[in-house]
Amino acid sequence: MRHRLNFFRLLLTGLVCHLITVTTVFSQDYQLRIGIILPLSGDAASLGNSVKNGIELAIKDLDPKILTSLKIVYEDDALEPKNTVNAYQKLKQTGIDALITVSSGCSNAISPLVDRDQIPTLALATDPAVVKNRNWIVNLYTSDVAEAQLAYREASKRGYKKIARIMAIHDFMLAVKKSFDRANDSSISFPVDEEVNMQERDFKTIITKIRSKNDLDAVLLGVFPGQLSLLAKQLRNAGVTVPFFGFETMEDANEVKISEGALLNSWYVNSDDPNQDFVSRYSKTFPGQSIYGSANGFDAIGLLAKSAEAKLDREGINQMLHTLKDYHGALGTYSSTGDNRFTLAAAVKVVNEDGFEIVGR
Repeated sequence: MRHRLNFFRLLLTGLVCHLITVTTVFSQDYQLRIGIILPLSGDAASLGNSVKNGIELAIKDLDPKILTSLKIVYEDDALEPKNTVNAYQKLKQTGIDALITVSSGCSNAISPLVDRDQIPTLALATDPAVVKNRNWIVNLYTSDVAEAQLAYREASKRGYKKIARIMAIHDFMLAVKKSFDRANDSSISFPVDEEVNMQERDFKTIITKIRSKNDLDAVLLGVFPGQLSLLAKQLRNAGVTVPFFGFETMEDANEVKISEGALLNSWYVNSDDPNQDFVSRYSKTFPGQSIYGSANGFDAIGLLAKSAEAKLDREGINQMLHTLKDYHGALGTYSSTGDNRFTLAAAVKVVNEDGFEIVGR
């Protein structure tokens, strides 16, 4: 009887140890599958690669235990919304728990899809339409309102009264255009106000219109890499000497180089600079490469790694992104605003021979 009792005690002890082992293995089995859709080819490849560089820098910082719980898969959309949709469908089939996308146009294309599928998504995008009436996607970028209002104040401060405006037919550019017009109290007019598709490369007709106006104060170049340097050169070669200004896309070292000096001394509005520690590390790790969007990529991974550390499921990740308080990242210290955005500041910068310099906030 005593031997039987000892046998049952040993059996019970073994079962308890087995249950503890199974529980431990299960808790270590957590994996956060992250899909990342970037323009890694085409005219906007410099943007996609700078964001990817920031992501890779963030990955290097992760605790090995956290890193083993992450599975990261990249897809290239060449900044074409139809490609973004295809890339998302591919990622969805393989299984993802979170998503990172770049640009307003591409993020808008999949916004209803990720909301339907309940995939927490970080859009490195400005257009408010990306997140409007959505529950599962947030904009991890400065708002169109912040950028446009600052651009309007800077243009007014510089005494601009008449501006020629050329805007790409793209969700981001059209959003900042509307926000600029809302900020404008009619003190600035646009004698030339054109919208161009993103594939346009011949600007002769528009340049002729601009040259016919001899009282312009500036030209707003609201176009994307591939167009930007070309348009700037065509304008300068045609004898247009007034200042150029624009938005985020001017912060592209490759475009500045290709412009052969045409973009030097232009000013623009973008997100405020990342913290100095990030800038220093990025420059050493990726010398000579564009930094545009890299800090956003860095922080996107940081936020998702924070979710992985807490072993959050999709709903938990989404809640964290919508209730974030005082997060310390490469973009500074910021919080969720409660409307699918974050408290990220904008700055006025100037293109010079050494890079991009902040001249106002």
